[in-house]
Amino acid sequence: MKFRQSMSDKITAQNAVYDWVFEGGGAKGIAFIGAYRALQEAGIKPGRLLGTSAGALMATLIAVGYSAEKLQTTLLKRLPNGKLQISLFADSPTHFSNDQLMTSRMGRWFKAVDLPFVPEKLESRADRRIIRALLAVPTAKQIFSFVELGGLYAGDAIVAWMREQLDDMDGLGQATLADLYAHTGHELTITAADITDRRLLILN
Repeated sequence: MKFRQSMSDKITAQNAVYDWVFEGGGAKGIAFIGAYRALQEAGIKPGRLLGTSAGALMATLIAVGYSAEKLQTTLLKRLPNGKLQISLFADSPTHFSNDQLMTSRMGRWFKAVDLPFVPEKLESRADRRIIRALLAVPTAKQIFSFVELGGLYAGDAIVAWMREQLDDMDGLGQATLADLYAHTGHELTITAADITDRRLLILN
C-alpha cells in the first residue's frame, strides 16, 4: 500500500510513460507482478522494456500484452504435486555425448590414468561407463554441467515454456526481437552474459 500511495503522490498525470527496467532474481522475480499491478493502477504505461534473467522473462511477457492478472495466473500455476510450475525451470541436462564426456576435465583425468595390459579401446569404453554411472547422481550431473557447460541447469524447460506463452499471444513463439517490435510497438531490450567470451550482450 505504501508503494501504491507514493506512486499516486508523485505521478498525477494519467497515461504517463516511463521506461521499465526489471532486474534478475530467480524466483523472486514473481514480486514484479505486484509492481506491475501498481504501475497499471497508477496509470503508468511502459515505454521501453528492459530486463535481465527473471526480469527479461517478465519484460518480454509484458511486451506481448500480458496483464498483471494473467502473469499471476500463469506464473503461480500449481502442478498436481503442489509445486509451482516455475519449479520445472530448474531442469538438469538430460544427456551428454561421448565427445562431451571424454573431452571434459573428468574425461581427460580418466584418460590420463593408464591401466596396464588393457587395450586402449576397452579402457576408453570403461571410462565412459564409469563417468555415466557417476552422472546418474543428480548432484554430480549438476556439478558436471556447471564446470563443463557453465550452468547448473539445461534451460530447455524454460525455453519451451516461454515459446508456448508467446505462441498463445498471436503466435510469437518464433518471433525475433524485430518481429516483436513490429507486432507490438514495444521496444524490448534483454541483457545476457556470454560466459564463453566473458562479455555482456545487449539484445534489442
